[in-house]
Amino acid sequence: MKRTKLERRHAWLAAAVLALALLAGWWANRATEPEAPPVPVPPSPTGVPAAPPAGRLPPAQKAEAAPAAPGQAVDIFAVHTWEPPPPPMAAFVPSPPQAPPLPFRYMGRIADPGQPQVFLLVQGDRVLPVKLGDRVGGHYRLEKFEGGQLYFRYQPMNVVQTLPAGSAQ
Repeated sequence: MKRTKLERRHAWLAAAVLALALLAGWWANRATEPEAPPVPVPPSPTGVPAAPPAGRLPPAQKAEAAPAAPGQAVDIFAVHTWEPPPPPMAAFVPSPPQAPPLPFRYMGRIADPGQPQVFLLVQGDRVLPVKLGDRVGGHYRLEKFEGGQLYFRYQPMNVVQTLPAGSAQ
């Protein structure tokens, strides 16, 4: 008995429909099967979870999200990991602003009787004669000479800085 071309085509079509029906039934049945319970892992004395017994790895946990309320999105690409979360980072506390270093070097002083002392400072390649109370370099003021130290005030920040100036005499 010889089949016609149309009959063979109908047979193939019927086989394909049957295969699809079987596959759909298997898929629907698979979705309703209960999942195996996870393998319990005993706690370790250090507080870090111990590895499961060899050959018995726990199944990957699925993201069991609560049903989303209408209009609420669910993150289907959420990352799930077995790693513990990283420790929290310490908050960055910026240091308070500081005055720049003094741009001067002490060279010497001139002390004439009956006259205020003149201190000779070097800034770059210039020699600056300065008296107490004078402004120096645009932002500094020489406030006092005491104990072998020159005391400058950095005026933008109202900070006092010292410069060694030899002996206190």
